[in-house]
Amino acid sequence: MSDETSTGNAADLFADAPYDAATLASMFEAYAAAWHELQMMNVVSRSGEEMRPKLVLRILKAAAAGERDPDRMKLLALHAIDRR
Repeated sequence: MSDETSTGNAADLFADAPYDAATLASMFEAYAAAWHELQMMNVVSRSGEEMRPKLVLRILKAAAAGERDPDRMKLLALHAIDRR
């Protein structure tokens, strides 16, 4: 499975987000890292399609709150999945 497929063409996930290029890059990095971690935990195979929007939404919320650290955004996104 390619990275584009496994992350659901992640570049498109944040395409409409009103952020500068650096913030979008951090958001994409956070999403890709969170998705990878979920794959390593064998969580994605069970319910990947329902997790994708949850990750994106949580990363968007973090960015809207001013978060720019991709590691922090990743942790916040994974925490949202953990609480499902």
